[in-house]
Amino acid sequence: MNKSAVRRLAPLIVLVVLAVLPYSTLQLPGVFDGVLNSPGTLQLLALCLVFGGVALSYDLLFGFTGLLSFGHALYFAAGTYAANLALTELGWGLGAALALTTVVGVVLPLVVGGVALRVSGIAFSMVTLATAQVGSIIVLQDPGASPAARRAWRWTAARCPTPSWASSTR
Repeated sequence: MNKSAVRRLAPLIVLVVLAVLPYSTLQLPGVFDGVLNSPGTLQLLALCLVFGGVALSYDLLFGFTGLLSFGHALYFAAGTYAANLALTELGWGLGAALALTTVVGVVLPLVVGGVALRVSGIAFSMVTLATAQVGSIIVLQDPGASPAARRAWRWTAARCPTPSWASSTR
């Protein structure tokens, strides 16, 4: 096998190893307490992957373009919030909740980016910081916990029935 063939197959091999790894009962004594497929180890690895994704996005945005953004957590939190509301309040299935999360994760950065990318330098940082703070204020006010908000969610769920493709029971 020549060097170029190995180089082309390396990502595929890594993908296969990562796909099979959660099913293995491999023990790494100095790294993890139990076997590799225990719930605690898998949760830790998933959290590491999330933080790795956030770090890669910072590297892409700040390292290559030079734009310092303080708004990364806003998009992550908005997607998580949308998925939670779709699953718990609207009774949607996982696939529909993931689709909603994808839509929120694409539309929100497009809206914020449409405003933030009109400026550069420190002004870009301040705009992204301001939008992140708006998101934080909305979450800290917790509009979903008030009785009026709960009635509004029930009214919305009653008026907008869950489509058959979004149902969690099949």
